[in-house]
Amino acid sequence: MRKKVRVAALLALFLAIGGVLAGCGASLDREVEVQGMTLKVPSGWLEVTGKDNDDLAGTMRYVDTDEDENNVVVVTYDLRPESGEETAEQDIMAKRAWAEGELGATEWEDEEVRSMVIDGAQASVYEYSFEKEIDDISRKYEYAVAYVYSETAHYQIRVIGSAASLDGIVDSVELA
Repeated sequence: MRKKVRVAALLALFLAIGGVLAGCGASLDREVEVQGMTLKVPSGWLEVTGKDNDDLAGTMRYVDTDEDENNVVVVTYDLRPESGEETAEQDIMAKRAWAEGELGATEWEDEEVRSMVIDGAQASVYEYSFEKEIDDISRKYEYAVAYVYSETAHYQIRVIGSAASLDGIVDSVELA
């Protein structure tokens, strides 16, 4: 009987800790619209428009204003007709070529970890990583990116830092 009580107490402690940890992070409580796509971002974060944005292509950033943190949600959009044939797989391969060529990255790995359809558009979440050596020290870098591609619009969503959930943002996406 004593063992069951200990196990139950330990389980309750783990669930409580897990619940607290799952609740950590910025709340996605602000709905924003980026060129035909609606998504949720943290309400206290500053909206920064890319300097070269136009109606067909650009970048929006939502930046945590806490000086001790580096948390950003980056949304890019491309509505140019010539981009209609591009795929998420092609973009991942272009990221790899850039990282290997410009950064000297090695040990590239990528994987599609989630796929769904959102309002007729194909949405995919990829995780990718690579190693890079700086001053004879090798470090692994890990990233995730979400693609929401329709025939007429391509969006990419990235989260920098750990305050916002990429999956939570993707789950909030709606297309016009």
